[in-house]
Amino acid sequence: GRGRGSVNINVNKYNNINVNRNKINSNNKNSNWKHNANNRRGTPYRDSKSREQFGNKRSGADKRQNYRGRDTQRDKARSTLDKRAISPSDGRKQLQGSDGYKARDSVNKANRDFSQKNNTRQSSN
Repeated sequence: GRGRGSVNINVNKYNNINVNRNKINSNNKNSNWKHNANNRRGTPYRDSKSREQFGNKRSGADKRQNYRGRDTQRDKARSTLDKRAISPSDGRKQLQGSDGYKARDSVNKANRDFSQKNNTRQSSN
C-alpha cells in the first residue's frame, strides 16, 4: 500500500562537501590569516574605518576628480543662477509664491531670448 516503501540507508557513504578547502596549518606557529582586499572584488566595506584599516587604497581616485563635475563649469553655472536671483540651495518653499514666479519668469525670459536668437538666425538664412 501507500507509504510502505523500503528505504535503504548506506552508512558507509558520507557527504564529501568542502573537502578541498584551504586549511590553516595549526602546527606552524607562524601561520597567520591575512586580509586581501583583492578577494572582495569590488564589494564595499561597511564604513570608512574598515576601509582604512585594511588598506583598500583606491589607486587613481585623485586622477578621476575631473570627471565628477567639479570644474570651472560649476562656478560658471552658479554665477549665472546668481544673476537670475535663483539660489540652488533654496528649498521648494522658498521658490513658491512670488519668489517662485520670479524664478519661473527668469527661466521663461531666458527661453524667449534663446528662441528669438534662433528665429533671427533662421530668417536671415
